[in-house]
Amino acid sequence: MTIKEVLQIGKIFAQEKIDDLALEVLLAHTLRKDKEYLFAHLEDDVSHDRIEQYTGLVKRHFNGEPVAYIIGEKEFYGRKLYVDERVLIPRPETEYLVDKTALLLKNHHKDTPSRVLDLGTGSGNIAIAIADIVPNVQVTACDVSEDALMVAKKNVKRYNLEGAISLVHSDLLQNIKEEAYDVMVANLPYIGLESNHFVSRETKNYEPHTALFGGTDGLALYEEFFTQLCQWRKKPRYIMGEIGFLQAKPISIIINQFFPESVLTIEKDLTGLDRYFLINLL
Repeated sequence: MTIKEVLQIGKIFAQEKIDDLALEVLLAHTLRKDKEYLFAHLEDDVSHDRIEQYTGLVKRHFNGEPVAYIIGEKEFYGRKLYVDERVLIPRPETEYLVDKTALLLKNHHKDTPSRVLDLGTGSGNIAIAIADIVPNVQVTACDVSEDALMVAKKNVKRYNLEGAISLVHSDLLQNIKEEAYDVMVANLPYIGLESNHFVSRETKNYEPHTALFGGTDGLALYEEFFTQLCQWRKKPRYIMGEIGFLQAKPISIIINQFFPESVLTIEKDLTGLDRYFLINLL
């Protein structure tokens, strides 16, 4: 049976509930090739064992398991990262936090390293992208989950960034040494257990809840982070984070309570939805 025919089998099995891209990625993973290989070799034969492996993967995804967990990989900011059920799967919209950080640090004095704190690093995706594209930067990446930090360590090592990224087991700022950070990036859980409970069944069933849910309304961890930061004498120049599309108003109220003298900006994602906050502490 050829690659072309195997893809057709996948489509039939999927019953239009799985998009073509996912089927192609799963087959490429099964064959230990990249996706582009498939279309250059559509008439190549596929062994019976490989077909069985492929249909098994398709079945897992059909039942809700994310492709990233099945293949153990997710691309973020052009970099392939190892992921498994211990970490949240990096989302494309989070790449904006990397772009914004790079822009904020663009005019940093080159004689001293710029310092970035990445809270809730998970797979290490934000820290790795920043360390890779921003010259002369030191990133401290923390997470409350030791399991997540094991995944992040694997990815940091994969890109040889051990000298630029320090991984710290910490509940927000609890174990973070007080320093003058230029930017703090907080991609904390913002899905609410009651309000702002917008989460797919697949995400809820497979991704770690500690990386998804942030209290009743989804903003509890941001409040705790701001509470801890207010105890620091050395405040960062900028704080930014990702939020849900209905959380712009409540996060603005919270931020204005903690940092009344700051300049707050709510920024939108590519779909035009409120998605990020940027605090300039002046």
